[in-house]
Amino acid sequence: MPSRRVFMNLGKIRRICSWRRARTIKPLGVGEIVVFRMKKKEQMWLYARGALLLGIPGEVICGAR
Repeated sequence: MPSRRVFMNLGKIRRICSWRRARTIKPLGVGEIVVFRMKKKEQMWLYARGALLLGIPGEVICGAR
């Protein structure tokens, strides 16, 4: 993950969830997650697939294998 702040809209989140690169973010592999921080307080932290299902863009915080 980059050391600078990266914000992603739904199109970019959809790309990384469907095994395609979105700028500096590598696509998700099997068993990998990316955590997003949202502006809404109800959904403060979400995984990439959860953010995609709810339709909420956000800031990339970290990725884990």
